[in-house]
Amino acid sequence: MFKNLQEEMRRLAARQTMSVPLESDAEGYFDKECPDENCLFVSHTFEQTLTTIRAAAQVGDTLRGTLDADQAETIARSLLEKGMQDTVMSFQRLCEQLYDRPEWPKARRNAFQNLDAGSELWGQALGVRYDQLLTAAEMSSAVRYFQQRHLLAHQQGIVDADYVSRSGDGTYAPGQRLIIKPAAVLNFVDIIEKLGRELIART
Repeated sequence: MFKNLQEEMRRLAARQTMSVPLESDAEGYFDKECPDENCLFVSHTFEQTLTTIRAAAQVGDTLRGTLDADQAETIARSLLEKGMQDTVMSFQRLCEQLYDRPEWPKARRNAFQNLDAGSELWGQALGVRYDQLLTAAEMSSAVRYFQQRHLLAHQQGIVDADYVSRSGDGTYAPGQRLIIKPAAVLNFVDIIEKLGRELIART
C-alpha cells in the first residue's frame, strides 16, 4: 500500500500543487519547533502537531476534486490512519516531557502510548487520572481510539478479538479492517488536546 501511495504522491507533486491552510500562532509560527528560545516549547509543539493533524484529516474533498477516485481515496485513507497514530505519538511526547521529574515513579518506555498505564502514572504523580479529566463519553472514545491506533500500528488495521473486547466497539467483527473517518480523527484530536491541556496546567 505504501509503495502505491508514494507513487501517487510523486505523480501528484509533478502535476500540480495543493495548499492546506494552517493557522499560525500569535508569534506567527506554524512549524512544530518554535525558533524562539523563550517560547513555551512543550505546549507549542503539542498544539502545532494537533493543528497539522486536523488539517490533514480534512483534505479529502480537495483530493477528490483534484485526483481520480482511487488515488484520492488511497491518499485520504492513509492521511486519516496516520492522523490517528500521530495523535497518540504527540500525546506520548508531551507526557514524556511533562513527566520528566526524578521524584516521580519511573515510567517504562512508551508507557504513555497505553491509556491505562499513562493514567496510572499520572495518578501516582499528580493524584489525578484520565477519567477525572475527561467526561465518561470522552474517556470511552479515547479507549476506542487508542485501541484503533494499536491495530493500525501493529496489525495493519485488522480487527481481532482483543480489540473488540478492550474497546467495546461492537461495530466490527474479528477479521474486518478498520475504516477511519475524518470525524473520528477530529474527535480524537479534541479529546487529546483537552487531556494534554489539563496535564500542562497541573505540571
